[in-house]
Amino acid sequence: MMWLQNKLKKGLASLLTWKNNVRRFALSVIISITILNFMMPYVAEAQELEGEAYAPSGSSFDTQTNLWSNQKDVEVCYFNCGGIPNVRNRTRYEVHTGEQILYAPYRQGYRFAGWYTDRGRHKRVKYISTDSPRTYILYAKWTPQINNRENVLNYNYRTKSSDKSTILLKDLDFSFYDSIDIPGMPDTRQDDLLNQYIFSESQCPQGVCFTDDFVLITSYSTEDDCMGELMVMDRETGQYMITLGMDENSHLGGIAFDGDNVWVCNSYENAIERISYDFIKNMAYQNVGEVVDARDVVDQYSVKNTPSCITYYGGRLWIATHTLFMNSKMVAYHFDSSKDKLVALSEYKIPSKVQGVAFDDSGAVYLSSSYGRNRSSYIYNYTSVTSLATRPNHPARTIEMPPCSEEIDIDEDNTWKVQTGKDKAFPL
Repeated sequence: MMWLQNKLKKGLASLLTWKNNVRRFALSVIISITILNFMMPYVAEAQELEGEAYAPSGSSFDTQTNLWSNQKDVEVCYFNCGGIPNVRNRTRYEVHTGEQILYAPYRQGYRFAGWYTDRGRHKRVKYISTDSPRTYILYAKWTPQINNRENVLNYNYRTKSSDKSTILLKDLDFSFYDSIDIPGMPDTRQDDLLNQYIFSESQCPQGVCFTDDFVLITSYSTEDDCMGELMVMDRETGQYMITLGMDENSHLGGIAFDGDNVWVCNSYENAIERISYDFIKNMAYQNVGEVVDARDVVDQYSVKNTPSCITYYGGRLWIATHTLFMNSKMVAYHFDSSKDKLVALSEYKIPSKVQGVAFDDSGAVYLSSSYGRNRSSYIYNYTSVTSLATRPNHPARTIEMPPCSEEIDIDEDNTWKVQTGKDKAFPL
């Protein structure tokens, strides 16, 4: 019996020794692997390029990605992210062949929002450089396509049915002005940029004005140091005629026509700009389809209130200021051509958030009011400028509309408005 107990004790001691040795070995292996991982960086396997998940942390437009040895050309790897590749985008370019334009792929139901060098879509590029051999990895960005017409027709109005003082746009006789496609809108902005109709893809239409010959639309760019635009379309056919480049630092806003001159708001300079209508006509007919820098032919006039929107009525220029919370003001000016000077005549209170102003033949005043993409726009109607000044927050009629209403204009038949983000103007 003692003999058996001694054997069991020796066997148990051997087992414990073996376990301790295994633990030491395992610990040494773990330490070795940790040291190797610390000393040797991970190298992505080639097959990872086949999937969309591949996104090296250093993928940058300015960084050479030498995934292939002895590379002599510029290689481009496109992740279309559900889109159909554009055949004009090549995967290989010879070195020193200049900047190569990147073209938009196609994806049904979506709008292409650019090529990016990182999977997070923060670093956008429009061209690739071929100054040295390298590899670019580009990711397409998509946003859901906006149906402007359906958004207006099916808008969810905020006014309660019990509110009889406000009229809904859907209850009025209105239509879309389909004759004109405004350059720079989401569906066409990249082609418009390539065709040089616009200076950048980041365009925000602001003002609209009708003359006997043209429809004039102002727009500013959200990109730094990019000229604002005065776009000219034929009034009868809707044909795009020309784009005139304006002050690049301006939040280019309202626009008005006095019969001889076109006036444009420049809120950045706290001024309005005057450009000869004859110059616009000559440029439009002689340079169809071109972009012309008009900054040197524009005269600038300082005004006492920040110009957001403008109209011409009764021999005066009416300039209104946009504010967010408190009541704002509108100032009437007379242009003294003999002294080449604007003279302030009278000042009026107006509501906040005003984006456009217009008069009809009877002297009634119409104000377009909006702020933000998630709030309704409104048109306020006053029987006269006196009723506006005395009771700015009590219009005779109020019309609720979809968001982003901007400039408003009136011709002999219709009241016209333009909306930011919409590629149509429409009459009421």
